[in-house]
Amino acid sequence: MATENFGWLMEMKLLLSNNNEKYTGVQDIFNFLELDINKDIINEYFSILNNDGGIPFSKYSLSVLKKMETEITECGASVTILALAESSESQPDSFHFLGFDVSGDSFFHSPLFRTFFETPESTYFNAIRERFSKHLNKKGLFSDISIATEFTQYIRENNSENVFESDGNIRPIAIYSIT
Repeated sequence: MATENFGWLMEMKLLLSNNNEKYTGVQDIFNFLELDINKDIINEYFSILNNDGGIPFSKYSLSVLKKMETEITECGASVTILALAESSESQPDSFHFLGFDVSGDSFFHSPLFRTFFETPESTYFNAIRERFSKHLNKKGLFSDISIATEFTQYIRENNSENVFESDGNIRPIAIYSIT
C-alpha cells in the first residue's frame, strides 16, 4: 500500500509508558508481542518498519500506530505514540513537543537515558550528571537543542573510558526532537 508523506523527514516509534515516569524518549522499548493483539494489526505494524526499525512518518503509518494503540490499551497497557524527528521545525498538529533526546549507535538507545536513569554511580557519570541534570525537563529530555548538542559533544570529547561503546550505546550519534 502506498503511503502519503507529510513532506518532512520523521521517524516514529510506538512506545509503552515505562516504569520510570521521569523519562520519555528513544530508550523506551515495548514488547507488544506478549499481549493478545490482533495478528493482522501486528503484521500491518511490521510492514511499515524500515531497515533501522523506525517508521517513516505518513498518514498510513500513523493510522497503523493508532490501531496498535487501541489494541494495546484494550489489553490494559498504557501506551504512548512518540514521534522522533531530526528537526523540531515541523511537527504534526496532534503531537506536542516533549524535548530533545540523543540516540547512540543504535536508533533505540539513548546516552541521555543511560547516563541519567540507568548507570550506577561513578566519577565519569557523576561529572556528566552534575553538569547537565539541571537542564532535564519533566520528561527527562533537554528542552534546548543547544544543551543537547553540548551534551553530545561533551560525551564525545570525554569518553576516554570507552564507556558503553557499540552495544552499550553511550556514543551519541544523533539528536532527535521528541513529540
